[in-house]
Amino acid sequence: MKTIAKQLLSCASALLLTAGLVPGTLAFAADEPVTDAPAAPPVSVEEIVPGDIDCDGILAYSDIAECRNWLSQFGGFLFRNMDEVLAKDKQYIRADMDGDGAMSAVDLSVMKQKMIEAYGTQKANWPGGNSRPPEENPDAWMPVGKAFEHQLHTFGEQRVLMIVIDFPDYPLEGGLTAEEIQARCFGPEDKESPAYPYESISAFYDRASGGKLKLSGDVFTYTAKDNLLDYYRFSGYAAAGKDVPEGTPLRSKQDSRLNKEALDALSASGELDLSRYDSDGNGCLDAVIYVLPNAIQKFQYDLMSIVQGEYDWWPGYESYWECNPIVFDGVNYKQRRYYKIQGAADVTDQAGFNMIWTHELGHAMGLEDFYNTEAAEGEDQITMHGEAGGELMMAGGDLCAFNKTRLGWCTPENMQVYTGGTQKFTIGSNQTTRDFLVIPRDVPAEAKDFGFAGDYFIVELNTPEANRGNAADKGGMRILRFNWAKFAGLVNDGNGYFSAGEKADADTEGFTWKDGSAAGIQISFDQIADGKCTLTVSPAGGDAA
Repeated sequence: MKTIAKQLLSCASALLLTAGLVPGTLAFAADEPVTDAPAAPPVSVEEIVPGDIDCDGILAYSDIAECRNWLSQFGGFLFRNMDEVLAKDKQYIRADMDGDGAMSAVDLSVMKQKMIEAYGTQKANWPGGNSRPPEENPDAWMPVGKAFEHQLHTFGEQRVLMIVIDFPDYPLEGGLTAEEIQARCFGPEDKESPAYPYESISAFYDRASGGKLKLSGDVFTYTAKDNLLDYYRFSGYAAAGKDVPEGTPLRSKQDSRLNKEALDALSASGELDLSRYDSDGNGCLDAVIYVLPNAIQKFQYDLMSIVQGEYDWWPGYESYWECNPIVFDGVNYKQRRYYKIQGAADVTDQAGFNMIWTHELGHAMGLEDFYNTEAAEGEDQITMHGEAGGELMMAGGDLCAFNKTRLGWCTPENMQVYTGGTQKFTIGSNQTTRDFLVIPRDVPAEAKDFGFAGDYFIVELNTPEANRGNAADKGGMRILRFNWAKFAGLVNDGNGYFSAGEKADADTEGFTWKDGSAAGIQISFDQIADGKCTLTVSPAGGDAA
């Protein structure tokens, strides 16, 4: 949740700096003190299993998913300073399957080919391809995959770790204890709470999943050893042509050092049982949330933050590798690999606080942002406006049917597919039955042949129930555009829901395919009553009656 996609840009910036693709950005000063912990010793290429990005000793489906994620975000990158890459970020070089000093789609293809040669063409037979039964693993049967490799699973009992960190010079707002924060974040449903539907992260996801996800969490508080600015280090001087004067001394935050300090201290104290946050026993923590005082959100010491005009501590999400392994109860947590959610937020604002972490946990389960992460400076990033625009992965609201499908909470039984001609459909509420209608550009001969490919519309009914239970509006029908697994916009954006008696046709704003061509159909919303909508889809200009 941020005005710019911080978790993508900050990660991309780190990769570009590591790979040497931002020439002239920094002029390092050798005589300045460095407060980082010593870097891990270099690892030789011979010690690296090709493709083993997550350092577990084998090439598995999780490695392929992570490589695909990097390519979708960054388009590939070069390795320039090989020694530095091996010493600090050795997981990146593992993706270079063809040894050309770059990561590209070729490397992804080689990784897949090696898996096929070893295990066959059925992905379910690949290591990590389908480790759990279908009722616990939506990836095993859903036709639309996750946006990211995920550690936090979406079925059954799952538990996350939240560590609330403050500083001697920046105490946590409100003076809340760990127990009070835990009650506010992971307590039971309370429809009378003024924070509803964000009265509890647990309750929100229980309603969104129809009871399929039982998410709980533990909260620990920790006061850092040093003041806030002690966790920044001198990074160099600004180069010419940046948003700050040339020669400006720059500092970058050492959040990894801070995270490690907190996790080490809590583990050493005996308070923290890490095995509680590894639901599938794969040696990777599912998700760790680091919360910092809201007052520090606007510190702008980080180099890329200054260049991009962003905030250092805006909430974001990333997969994380820590070089120093941690062993707990005989389990080696793979160089402490986990999915890190971090940022400054106002813990005294229960609804706003829980909404932030509910959104970021959506990333940890494999969802991506719906806002425009590639918007230029000053460009509106919001792609869903008005009454019908609410969505958790946009800027708050219930998850739409597509995201519930991606998480496995909408099943094929919830989905109806338009197959041409004039057809009538009845669909239930996204908040209760989680039904939805798909209208593909390339109409399949049978509904079962649709596979979330190409251009398509998803039509859903939203009613003031469950996670929309406190909505002032009465809800209605909305149409969302998609291209493959990518959200492309809201039809009739900013003009509210469609009501009974209305229709979407060639005169409806945004009722087009990705290339701008007309949809070629019309949708008549015939009746909305008792939590259901009856509608008719017909060729454009045809008799919708």
